[in-house]
Amino acid sequence: MIAEYYTRALSLAYGLAFAGGLLWLVIWRDGVQWRKIARAYPMTGEAPAERRWLQTVCLSDGGLAFNSYHGIITAGLRPDGVMLRMLVAPPGVYPPIFVPFSEMEFTERRWFLRKDAVWISTRQVPGISIVVFDKLRDRIREGAAGRPLPAKRARPVAATNWPN
Repeated sequence: MIAEYYTRALSLAYGLAFAGGLLWLVIWRDGVQWRKIARAYPMTGEAPAERRWLQTVCLSDGGLAFNSYHGIITAGLRPDGVMLRMLVAPPGVYPPIFVPFSEMEFTERRWFLRKDAVWISTRQVPGISIVVFDKLRDRIREGAAGRPLPAKRARPVAATNWPN
């Protein structure tokens, strides 16, 4: 009888490990484009002057394959660029990103049924575009054009404690 419990517990442990491993593989594979941008543009510097919570950002390589992060991105705007961070992310899979305005090129294109999308291409990762919409799109364009952000006391920020 005790042996039967151990057998069931062992098979449950193997099943959970297998399912957890598959889930981790899917999450890791989904973050490939994000990590390419994060390697080229790691988050550095001061805290953002302006934050936008629950934003939607898509990463696209120009084809049919894309990654959509709907409502799970925190965008931070600084006078020199944009910070993107996943609200809840497994460690190492989705590191925070900081893209300077000087590295961005804007293209207005239709995104499926939405006509008002802006595709942001970067110089260091030209094959992947960051697609933004609505108010975040407008605010990034204003920041890139030099419109001042709200004054805020600058403080150093580490990748582990921003935006909280």
